[in-house]
Amino acid sequence: STWGVILQMKKMLGKIIKVSGALYFSSSCLLYFYPDLLHEHHSFRSQFDMKKTPVLVSHRGGSRERQENTLPAFIHALKSGVEGLEMDVYLTKDKQVVIFHDQNLIRMAGLPKKIEDFDFASLPKLLDRTLLHFSGDEYYDVKPDCDSKEIPLFESVLKIADGKIIFVELKNPTSEIISIVGKLIQKHNREKITCWSCLSEKYAKQMKKEFPNIPLCCTPRTCARIICGFFLLPFMSIKEDSFCVPMCSSKFFSMKMAEAKRTGSIYQEIRMMFFLMVIRFLNKIDKFIFPHLNRRGIQTSYWVINSSQDLKKALDARVDCVMSDYCDFKNIKPEQTYG
Repeated sequence: STWGVILQMKKMLGKIIKVSGALYFSSSCLLYFYPDLLHEHHSFRSQFDMKKTPVLVSHRGGSRERQENTLPAFIHALKSGVEGLEMDVYLTKDKQVVIFHDQNLIRMAGLPKKIEDFDFASLPKLLDRTLLHFSGDEYYDVKPDCDSKEIPLFESVLKIADGKIIFVELKNPTSEIISIVGKLIQKHNREKITCWSCLSEKYAKQMKKEFPNIPLCCTPRTCARIICGFFLLPFMSIKEDSFCVPMCSSKFFSMKMAEAKRTGSIYQEIRMMFFLMVIRFLNKIDKFIFPHLNRRGIQTSYWVINSSQDLKKALDARVDCVMSDYCDFKNIKPEQTYG
């Protein structure tokens, strides 16, 4: 009868679901612990001294100890014993790659202009007092005896990095800056120990295609794909070599939403809200994601860790490295907060 056929089909469907579930569970467990059975192993993580995990990377050269993204800041960070340096770069009007973070010069130089508006030689001096990011309303006051007010060349840091890991973000990616930065990295034989990134999915693919030997960090979209696809992660193909994400505290959440609102775009606000919610979800499940990525050879980082509370969370997650505005773990105090 019809009901008999339906009951048989129901039983068959139940068996199929059980078998499929068992296959998924067993294969996902196998690939979670042994991902090299399916995926190509990445090599960038092997450049870190895993005996020191997590290693400390100075964010913008350690912006709470020296004027951010300046040559003295990076020199101070290296002397302090950090394992790596993090920085951001732009291309000047005369095609020089310089280290600078913001989209304009208002916060750091008091001018409503952009790096691209100047030749390198005519770049303005930095202010004596600048607002610190990830701090709320704290300022950094320049120390005349050890700080600089000059915006440096990217190559000047490549010359002094002395085998240390460098993380560099292309803030305004174009085909031109990709070519120039990639060739500079090759010129200084840093293809294995310089990880670059950008926010654009399009240009990230171009970076990987044109310079396949330079480690690439995940874009925000790829990070979101990895986090949202958590249950499929053991089967997921990941071409990037580094997974670098923020520690999403309440202050960080507020700061990023304020930045999105200043754009005047509802789309940007919704997009930022989604990304921050995804990162908050990651902060809950990082203990499961990071070890798997590490087994694939994908390096993992948390930024910006400026308080001992956030440092503890990063340690509990077994992350490879933490990026901080301090150049020594001893300087990361419980009373300090980041936003």
